[in-house]
Amino acid sequence: MLDSVTHLFFGIIMAALGFGLVNALVTAIMERRREFGVMRCLGMNPASVLVQVSLESGILMIAGVLRGTVLGMVLVTITGGSINLERFARGLDIVGFRSHISVVIESRDVFNVSVLSLFFCAMASLIPTIRANRVPVLQAVSGP
Repeated sequence: MLDSVTHLFFGIIMAALGFGLVNALVTAIMERRREFGVMRCLGMNPASVLVQVSLESGILMIAGVLRGTVLGMVLVTITGGSINLERFARGLDIVGFRSHISVVIESRDVFNVSVLSLFFCAMASLIPTIRANRVPVLQAVSGP
């Protein structure tokens, strides 16, 4: 039961990550549509623009995953591997639950989060880049 709740929570977090990524990347790419038009006028083909944006977003995602992983491990180390909820959950003892939550970082979970984050990043960068590449070059350069 606890594993299924954990997977549900994990799914909700990954869905929020996906929506946040798509929002940020769509905004960033659509704001740079004129730059992509200029690059295409100078001879860059649409596939090169797609590769450039994918590499840029991939590098940003790798940096974010590394930063988040290190920050998470530091926080687990600072808290001593457990979170004390006595102040907030005095009634937990009544139903037989402990008021301390043990935090364990498993390499499998870190790997899953990293791979899924990079997958969401790839999908989130492909869609707006393809849309930006479909805009005719003269229209992209002239602006909205």
